Amino acid sequence: MASRFCSDMSFQPSRIVITGIGLTSPNGNTLAEFRQNLLNGVSGVQPFEVRYMGQSLAGICDFDPLKYQKRKEVRVGTRAASISIYCANEAITDSGVITNDGQTAVLNAGTNAITLDQSNDFGTLDFDGSVTNLAVTDSDDLILAAVTTSGTLQVTAGGALTDSGTIVAGGATTISNTGNTVVLDDASNNFAAIGVTGSDVTLVDTNAIDLAATTTTGTLSVTAGGAVSDSGTIVAGGATTISNAGNTVILDDAANNFT
Repeated sequence: MASRFCSDMSFQPSRIVITGIGLTSPNGNTLAEFRQNLLNGVSGVQPFEVRYMGQSLAGICDFDPLKYQKRKEVRVGTRAASISIYCANEAITDSGVITNDGQTAVLNAGTNAITLDQSNDFGTLDFDGSVTNLAVTDSDDLILAAVTTSGTLQVTAGGALTDSGTIVAGGATTISNTGNTVVLDDASNNFAAIGVTGSDVTLVDTNAIDLAATTTTGTLSVTAGGAVSDSGTIVAGGATTISNAGNTVILDDAANNFT
């Protein structure tokens, strides 16, 4: 069992603690499953074969280490480490609504996934390290500091979304921010495919950028250092500006609708 916590535990006013419960046990691998089995009187004790000693009774944690680790990481690591990683990630999922508006929250889950999908209220989010998949929900404005993912990036906001650092997303990026501005204009940003819903949207990518399904009620501005293409439908309610000197621009989805 573990509590999920910020990577920086020094006593600074700009840091928060995220409290949640994550567990794996002979009685279950989630808090709900564990609780239900306890209430139903389900025992996790089972026969277990011990080398050179024969059969004994034991409680075995039967969890899936690949839920939060790569196969190679499981192979070269220890079972204790896998249990810790599993529980820590389950805890961050269980942490509930997080309120930290006006402050900076620094999170580190190693190379594992982070899911913060409650009606949270962050100020600035800074991710220390490279996570696999990252999903964040914020009830109003949100500032993304340094963000690096090897997998998907999903951000849902209820106010202006901006960046104060570089965003590098190895997988698809999805921004859901209906009726609000999205300005991700750090010169070193590097998206794979990105789809955005917002009012006025500004995107900057140091390399090629693939626009997935994107809908704006206002302007759409895209600056790229490589090819600009689309893999979904683009609907722009305001003026569209593409800055991509010396590179190709192919926006050929049949349903695209520019003003």
